[in-house]
Amino acid sequence: MSDVVATPPPIESAPPGAWPFPRRLVALITAPRALFAHLAERPSWIVPFLLLILAAGVFVDTTWQNAWVPQMTAKMDEQGAPEQAYEMVAGNTGLIMYSLAIPIIGAIMTFIYAGAVMFVGNFLLGGRLDYKRALSIVSHAGLVSLIALPVRILLANAAASPQVTLGPGALLPPEQQEGFALKFLAFFFQSFDVFTLWQTALVAIGVSIVARVGLKPAMMAMFGLFLVFALFGAVMGAAFGG
Repeated sequence: MSDVVATPPPIESAPPGAWPFPRRLVALITAPRALFAHLAERPSWIVPFLLLILAAGVFVDTTWQNAWVPQMTAKMDEQGAPEQAYEMVAGNTGLIMYSLAIPIIGAIMTFIYAGAVMFVGNFLLGGRLDYKRALSIVSHAGLVSLIALPVRILLANAAASPQVTLGPGALLPPEQQEGFALKFLAFFFQSFDVFTLWQTALVAIGVSIVARVGLKPAMMAMFGLFLVFALFGAVMGAAFGG
């Protein structure tokens, strides 16, 4: 009687490892659906999030003298600001303050936006989306701002204003408008920036794949959320900015 050789159990293949960041950055442009399918299994957000914060600081540093200082000085001239205010803006104090404040505000808004995306994905679209995955989607889609950064630096320095946009808002600069209504329209139109719309579309694709909902309702929901943020930003900008 021949010996019966037991068949060994099949070797389970190990789950694919996390993609390195350069691969994720390229995939965001060339294969966003594949990227978000990967992030659904291996959500990550720290590296893109930190790069977004760094990009905000770089924008302030590289446009401070040509864009921020002229706009702030003109505003202070209108308000009759004291000499100390001019010295702060012209010196390093203002640069340091804004180089820290703008990235911090951007970080807070990213966390808030991720929470809103999670809420919409779960409760309005009926999908399954936890906060870490929502933050992963938002942070990676936000990398569009890295692509936009050189363009925005050039535009801000040329226009002598940090409030630049590639869209209809370019025809209605907020700092040149008078009255709440015109300022509101100016800030609202600024939201319709080519890069911002691209980022919103990427978030919608990510929500569709990660939360497992249809692409069309995800697009409608994310662009609806975009309009909510645009309206809120326009109200705040007209009331306290410009």
